[in-house]
Amino acid sequence: MSIFTDNDCKDLDSKEKDKSDRRSIIIIAMFDQGFAAGWKMAVSESFRESLDIRLTDRIYEGINKKVWTQGNGFSFNEGATIYDTKLAYEAKWGDALKQIKVGVKVISSEPASTPRKRGQVKFNVMRPNSDFTSIQVTETFVTTQDEFVCLLQTGKFHPLKQNKLSKEFINLFST
Repeated sequence: MSIFTDNDCKDLDSKEKDKSDRRSIIIIAMFDQGFAAGWKMAVSESFRESLDIRLTDRIYEGINKKVWTQGNGFSFNEGATIYDTKLAYEAKWGDALKQIKVGVKVISSEPASTPRKRGQVKFNVMRPNSDFTSIQVTETFVTTQDEFVCLLQTGKFHPLKQNKLSKEFINLFST
């Protein structure tokens, strides 16, 4: 599939869309062997919808094509569980526990609907116990959907404190 520029492609229904809802052909995750390449957490392709990455009809040189596009409506839902290694999804659980450093599990959320309504995610941080026989909740945080995506990309995020982003920057990989 070719990569197109905004000048090459046009939304079929862009006249009907609000500027905040326009979709970009520049997406935040490129997937390699089923996972977001270069991200700190092993985010599988099954989270495309949560990342607001979807196939969109575009016109290129007069031809209608389906192109992966990026929106700003991140929406990680309750129950979404993501670990730092794809072995958590591919290996036997006992073997995976020896490789997992950290995982996150969404316990409640509100979707982001516009750049001004960034949504919220309340999530548990999980780590293997000392003998690597089970996973345990070690912390709970609340942040915006945008910051949750930042966490998935980098392992770092700003938590929400009294409905405002804290200046504190938390790194889940520094123990």
